[in-house]
Amino acid sequence: MALPGEGLPVVSADKNYVAMNPQVIFTDLMEVEGLLKSGLAADFASAAAIMTGPFLGGFESIDPHFAEWLQVERRRVEDDLISKALKAVGDLRPAEHAVRIEAGARFILQIDASHERAHQILISALLAAGRRAEAEQQLEICKTELKAALDVQPEQSTLALLAASPDRSAAIQTSEVPYATPGALVGESADLVELPELTIVRLGAGTEQSPFALSALDEIRTSLAAYRNLDLYDHSLTLDGGSNWELTRVEAGELGSFLLRFRHDPITACLYLQLERRDSGRVQFNEVIDLGRIRDIEDLKASCFQAVDRIQGHIIGRLRSRPGTAPFSRWCQAEALLWEFSLSSDQSALKILDELTSTHPSFSLPHAGKTSVILKRLMYYPLHTGVRATPDDAVACGERAVLLDPWQVFAQRINGWALTVAGQASEARKSFAEAERLNPRDPFNLMSVAEGYGFVGDVERAKRLADSALAKVSATPRVFYEYLGNIHFSVGEYAQAADMLSRAPNDSIVALVTRISALLKQGDTVQAHRVLDLLRTRALARPPSHDVSGNDVIKTWLQHTNMYQNPDARSAYADGGRFVLSSLNIN
Repeated sequence: MALPGEGLPVVSADKNYVAMNPQVIFTDLMEVEGLLKSGLAADFASAAAIMTGPFLGGFESIDPHFAEWLQVERRRVEDDLISKALKAVGDLRPAEHAVRIEAGARFILQIDASHERAHQILISALLAAGRRAEAEQQLEICKTELKAALDVQPEQSTLALLAASPDRSAAIQTSEVPYATPGALVGESADLVELPELTIVRLGAGTEQSPFALSALDEIRTSLAAYRNLDLYDHSLTLDGGSNWELTRVEAGELGSFLLRFRHDPITACLYLQLERRDSGRVQFNEVIDLGRIRDIEDLKASCFQAVDRIQGHIIGRLRSRPGTAPFSRWCQAEALLWEFSLSSDQSALKILDELTSTHPSFSLPHAGKTSVILKRLMYYPLHTGVRATPDDAVACGERAVLLDPWQVFAQRINGWALTVAGQASEARKSFAEAERLNPRDPFNLMSVAEGYGFVGDVERAKRLADSALAKVSATPRVFYEYLGNIHFSVGEYAQAADMLSRAPNDSIVALVTRISALLKQGDTVQAHRVLDLLRTRALARPPSHDVSGNDVIKTWLQHTNMYQNPDARSAYADGGRFVLSSLNIN
């Protein structure tokens, strides 16, 4: 709604922002915020009548970049409204203001039905009003919503409300109830997860810095932040020109606290990086970037990534290789086990992941790790005699990880893979796109996302991203050949696919079937039989041909590993699957 105004601009904008003039434009959101200030029951009801859907619902399809902005902005708006509503009822006693508190809690639950704190407030208000049956019903609703959104049970404090005396229920204030908000960042929820610390310091006056030196500093800072596994403190923009930075000794604990010093030397045209431990002052390593050899921005990014990779390898690698008790240390150990890619290591990792999801349910990474375990059981250990997993199990676990931390790259990527296996290509593409946006510098992330794009049919994007990933590594890891083989297969380039897959590790039974399929498309049945012999030595050789249940598992496995959306590629993989079934005497 625009208010009449003489000569007042409706919209102001520059190259960085677009804003509406609040003196001219009055929005529904402004009205809701005004209603929440009073905290009256009628105003809460009016606000709820306005907020009948998500903020700017339906505008996601305008533009991909706008959709990315909207995802973050919508969460910010919803969190802000919930915070204002909690503030309006936070100091009220249920025995005296039950109606107002009930209206406020129902407004919050309209925005976020799994908000456990709002359920607690509402249950307390209903009990204070003598409406015990409704309170019991609300507790069941709370259980259902938490199970659907987070796959968790209510906190013990929530379950205890119905057993509490009226005085006890009246004394429960919103600020005293621990709650881990869905989407809370690591380290910002009630079940706090501490991370290793890294402080960034730039030495030398800003006027002495070359454009490449300043760009390198920005690139390394941004790349480190994208991994979201460090508590970063940046003093590079706050120091006086040319000043040094005295190392303050800290008790670092098992996670460690580090200092990263940048210094640009205009005489040598080099950028010097030095990583130090803050508990001892010991220098861990030095890195030199020769700016004189930098030809363009891509050269600079490649050099910076090598420095970031070394920093990550040192700080996080030490946690992966040594026992620890801190939650993040335990995650690093589980992650190392997941990278071993074997059934036994996955089972060991799962014990750690189950422990972490129990003690720290809002820590996103363990949920993403469990999604990885489920996917590997589905795709690489189909005949494991343990509990059978389904693609829907992987999707539920992956979505939970993203819900808890939508800015976590690993969570977004693994959710994309879960959706791909489940046949939800459109949703998978969104998760892959978000993973690419969140960390466009890590070649392992880019190559995995590129492979995902290939499966869901966005093949040109897959090729471009794969080329970008290859340009960022000095030597091609063997696992990249499997990703590249699948990308070539997705566009019908079967000769290139077979060649790439022949260079990949031979422990992936999915890659072996894809390689067989590519060879068959070229008419090379002799080589296809040789690859089949490799497959027979893997997990598929275990069941005898008369094992009907095992045969059904293999048939189902071949169906859900055929993730190709390109019809020709999907048909080619299906032909390879039938060749495997026939060779194993499975009807």
